[in-house]
Amino acid sequence: MGFRYISAGSALKDQIFNYGEDTYSSEQIGGGGVYASTGLRMWDDNVTLAVYTGPDFHPLFDEWLRQVDIDASGIVEKFEHCRFVELHYNEYGTFGVKDHWPEHRPLHSDKIDAALLRPLMGPETRGVHILGRLLPDTIAEIARACRENDALFSVELEPLHWAGLPGNYELLRELTSHMDMFSLNFYETQKLFPDVRDYQDAVQLMQSFETPCFLRIGTDGAYMLMDGQVVRTGMIDDFNGFDPTGCGNTSTAAAFWAMTQGYDAVAMSYFGAVTAAYNAAFKGLITDTSPAARAKCLKLVEKYIKQHKG
Repeated sequence: MGFRYISAGSALKDQIFNYGEDTYSSEQIGGGGVYASTGLRMWDDNVTLAVYTGPDFHPLFDEWLRQVDIDASGIVEKFEHCRFVELHYNEYGTFGVKDHWPEHRPLHSDKIDAALLRPLMGPETRGVHILGRLLPDTIAEIARACRENDALFSVELEPLHWAGLPGNYELLRELTSHMDMFSLNFYETQKLFPDVRDYQDAVQLMQSFETPCFLRIGTDGAYMLMDGQVVRTGMIDDFNGFDPTGCGNTSTAAAFWAMTQGYDAVAMSYFGAVTAAYNAAFKGLITDTSPAARAKCLKLVEKYIKQHKG
């Protein structure tokens, strides 16, 4: 036995500082792995969250986990604290992070590994999606575990710690060779590769890595690069959303879910876009993954696919 979908990555308590504000506007739970779990949970009932964290995770997250019915079998208490950070947004929608316990930051980095994921995997597992600053050996080991279970493997990379380093092209090529899909945003692409001037440069570069790439471009939408196709989708706002927190995480996970179901690049793009729009309507994490919410989102996905394909 095993979970059909596994989402691994960070779990955080966030203080949100909007652009131009000196005091935080809200305090909420989140983290990339947690947001990504909802991107999977919107489309499948069998999702588990895998996180190395601290004993304060459960008091913070258990009520939300019950709301959305995400399994907590992958929660492992390994550190003194669940991370607590400030997110300082800038005018372009990206953000800086400041840890409340900076002395614990190195412990929480790069701590997604096969030892965390293997106990959760089995013949039923269709997809493993992780978010983190991962090293080649770690990626290769997780990829082997996925292949052993015939599961697809996706990574939303957090690569800014490589910014300014030589050899980023070779490093990214090595990492992505182990994946079935990966995702970066345009800002990260520019930081990694200073010669990237615009979206077309980024698209051309990401296509050179051969592995399907979900390239996120903020309020301008995203590109799904797959099988020689370049599918551009704009930002969708059917839910009157306003909060960008976690939308890239949920959209990437939803696009990956669509891949595991055999959908094409166009459909993958719109599963991602609609899920991001739905996320943006919540102040923080999605709290409604009901059949009715899924049906509403699916209807929108089908509408946009039809419009795109004419």
